[in-house]
Amino acid sequence: GSIGHCTANGWTDEGSFLVWLKHFVSIAKPTVDEKHLIILDGHHSVVVRLCQAFMRSKIANIQKQEC
Repeated sequence: GSIGHCTANGWTDEGSFLVWLKHFVSIAKPTVDEKHLIILDGHHSVVVRLCQAFMRSKIANIQKQEC
């Protein structure tokens, strides 16, 4: 399934990324035994603490790579 979400300025922010991330988890249903790989850019909305805490609680393993 897909979702739509808009911000006032049209740019992705922490809130819009978290909406997408929660939707992804609800569809993919990752577990410790059935992992999913999400490749993200270094945009500030994906590295904020709220998103990291959610990802750790649902996806379990986060590795940040700098390019």
